[in-house]
Amino acid sequence: MDKKTRNSIVAIMGLVLALIFNGCTKTTPTKKTVDGPVNNGKIAYVKVDSLVVNYYLTKDLNDEFLETSEAYNKEFAAKKTKMTKDAQAFQVKYQRHQFATQASMMKERERIVAMEKEVKKMDYELSTKLSKIQSDNNKRVTDSLNVALDHFQELHHYKYILNGAAVLRAEGADNITSEVLKILNATKKK
Repeated sequence: MDKKTRNSIVAIMGLVLALIFNGCTKTTPTKKTVDGPVNNGKIAYVKVDSLVVNYYLTKDLNDEFLETSEAYNKEFAAKKTKMTKDAQAFQVKYQRHQFATQASMMKERERIVAMEKEVKKMDYELSTKLSKIQSDNNKRVTDSLNVALDHFQELHHYKYILNGAAVLRAEGADNITSEVLKILNATKKK
């Protein structure tokens, strides 16, 4: 499996888990009234994993995340490669006793150590930035899903909308995944 595919899977799974653990469904009925038939306390469920895979916003955010991640990884790899080459060159020069003075050897060693610290710092900063981007993306998708579910619940008067991942048996419950997905993806057309 290539790195891009693995990153895509990790990002999507992270989003699915975030949606599952954040409880992206509401359990309290809305107080607004809408003309039309009332569901009389029926239960609906949404297959969140299907939503996440088919929701345009998730796909777009994942593509942006992968581009950013690849750019960060490329920048990091270049810096780490330079540091590794410089460290190897230092080692060769040291073993061949090619430094003119002890002071020049120490100065070069300090430069290599500083580069190593800089690479570690860069790794931490880039990882932190990527985590923040992923967290922000998860929040955007969760928020838009909650808005769509609020709208759907208001429109159809469901008492409960559950996450389908936790539903083992759903006699009498309605799978509203495709309807909610239509609402979510309709926002892109506007």
